[in-house]
Amino acid sequence: MTDHPEPDGQDPSSPAEEFERLFARAPEFMAGKNPYYSIGVDLANRGDLEGAEAAFRRAEELGDEDGALAVGLVLWERGDLEGAEAAFRRGDERGEYSSTYNLGVLLERRGDLEGAEAAYRRAEERGEEDAAYNLGRLLERRGDLEGAEAAYRRGDEAQDGESAVSLGKLLERRGDLEGAEAAYERARTRPKWPRPP
Repeated sequence: MTDHPEPDGQDPSSPAEEFERLFARAPEFMAGKNPYYSIGVDLANRGDLEGAEAAFRRAEELGDEDGALAVGLVLWERGDLEGAEAAFRRGDERGEYSSTYNLGVLLERRGDLEGAEAAYRRAEERGEEDAAYNLGRLLERRGDLEGAEAAYRRGDEAQDGESAVSLGKLLERRGDLEGAEAAYERARTRPKWPRPP
């Protein structure tokens, strides 16, 4: 086998990474957003998480579809996991896939693997790009290799590099070297693929 890329890590993204991801792409979706949401993004970027939380709560009250997610991420960043979970659950109940995904991450970190699995499945059904990889990793960790392979394959089909790498590793351990090499090659062609160390 040739060298293959390594996944970024075995843990789901941290709240800080999710926070960065959301607010780094803020200009993409700010057009037409509730002004309170825009204020929250500005305050978060300045490091005023308390002010950002207040603005995001107001945006959520006024019906902003990303309000619950933003409240949850700010609360998680501030260490209020119960508050973050409540916010993500509000978003999940409204069908907001990023809230559902982050609920899964939080539940997994807390050790609620069944709850995390259910959240990742809902997030994937709703279109969250990273959910198939996290679901596959969780299923593999629990010993469900068939379920993990299916999840990694769905992520691979959705052009996720981490899913392709994980699929390759799973196939390699099973002795399917040709399938593993093909998965690693697909990973190398993806815009988001884990680089070798």
